[in-house]
Amino acid sequence: MKPAAKITLIYLIFGYAWILISDNVILWFYDYIELETYVYIQTYKGSAFVLVTGVLLYFLTDYYQKTILQNLKVVRNLNKDLDRKAIHLNQVNRNLEQFTYVISHDLQQPLQVIRMTLRQLHRKYGDKLDEKGSFYLKNSEQTVDQMKLLIDKMYNYYEVSAHTSDEISPVDLNLTMDEIRLWNIRLIEQRNALFTWDKLPVLNVSNKRIFRLFEILIRNSLRYAGNINPFRVHVSCKEEEQYLVFRVQDNGPGIAPDKRANIFILFSPDSTGGLTGQSSGLAIVHKIVTGLDGQIEFSSSPESGTVFTIYLPKSLLVE
Repeated sequence: MKPAAKITLIYLIFGYAWILISDNVILWFYDYIELETYVYIQTYKGSAFVLVTGVLLYFLTDYYQKTILQNLKVVRNLNKDLDRKAIHLNQVNRNLEQFTYVISHDLQQPLQVIRMTLRQLHRKYGDKLDEKGSFYLKNSEQTVDQMKLLIDKMYNYYEVSAHTSDEISPVDLNLTMDEIRLWNIRLIEQRNALFTWDKLPVLNVSNKRIFRLFEILIRNSLRYAGNINPFRVHVSCKEEEQYLVFRVQDNGPGIAPDKRANIFILFSPDSTGGLTGQSSGLAIVHKIVTGLDGQIEFSSSPESGTVFTIYLPKSLLVE
């Protein structure tokens, strides 16, 4: 039996039962002919009302049931489409990662051969070339060096994408910061910089990836410190309702406005229309953060420096 018919039948049974029982109770207490006639009339009216409302209830229930089933069918079809697209997208991502690996790995050897050949040409025949020939040779060497740099950055980005199954363990970020300080001690001394951090939590993450995340941000701050003296970099953490909010803040000259739009993109066009991998480190940072189901944003100005804000889920926190 259809659900609409079941609901209507139950409604009719209880409705008629209520009318008959209540009318008979009245007749049992009051044994008058006039009252009996009045009760019968009320019974017929009540029965008609229950019948009409029962029919309306049936059609309404049937209509809403069909609407719900139709909507469920649409939702199921949408979910199937999403599943198919997710599978396709995962396959595309795997193909892109494999393509990136092939490009960045298999081009290393022929590129190295070209570099060595150009160096030999420069060493043996550099003094025999005229001004134009020397220019062409020097330009070729610079182009090959730039190509190697771009390929290295592509490979580094591929490594972050491919090695998502790194060992997860409790990582004390205070020790991570101390390791980053030692890792960049020469740069810190050269910049006369002050690198500090608040008491930071212990996270259940990959030690390698979380180190890389913060090391890139801190090293970038130190590299682009400009002439600020004293230069400061500070790392803090605040616990909110759903996220751990980390901030890496410096008092440097800030990020140029024309560099901000593509700051998390691996290769972005430069002023000449070519590709630059200048923000490849931040692309890796973005990849690591999103891989942890987090988010990253930044603000920057010449007056107050740059702040990178990282939102990581509290589920990573080791209690």
